[in-house]
Amino acid sequence: MKTMLQGGSIQEGRESVTIGAQVYHIKRFDPFRALRILGSLQGVLLAPFAALMDTAGGEEAIMQGLRDLSRGLDGEALEKLARLLLDPDCIAVGDDPATARRLSHAMAGSVFSDVSEAIELCMEVVRINYAGFFERGRTLIGQVLPNGTNRKAAMGTADSSLKN
Repeated sequence: MKTMLQGGSIQEGRESVTIGAQVYHIKRFDPFRALRILGSLQGVLLAPFAALMDTAGGEEAIMQGLRDLSRGLDGEALEKLARLLLDPDCIAVGDDPATARRLSHAMAGSVFSDVSEAIELCMEVVRINYAGFFERGRTLIGQVLPNGTNRKAAMGTADSSLKN
């Protein structure tokens, strides 16, 4: 069922997640907006996610992916990512989807009990919008890279556009 956010409330048809004491109703980005946001996310997230998805690499690959991710993000970049992902037109908060209020950036301070809840909501937005891409991404990337190409190097490093 496809519905639109209207007048500060959200109707049924969205994915709901509970984080802390709050219920969030998340609408997927339209495809063109998702591509634009992916462009901002890709330099920072794709290389570390590639390492994290490389289960053959075991725990060391996961740790390296986390190290790469932490090197690629400073405070300003994290804030910019959060503002992109936590779009008030796509997220509402409240128990009942019909009466939930849009999650404005101004109300975020009163909704999140701590920063971990904001980060968890960002991760849920990424999961809802890009899970298919990340699941199929390894296969797609492997199909276009010549044999012997280092996938991590080919996917790039931190995106400087997030630091501006």
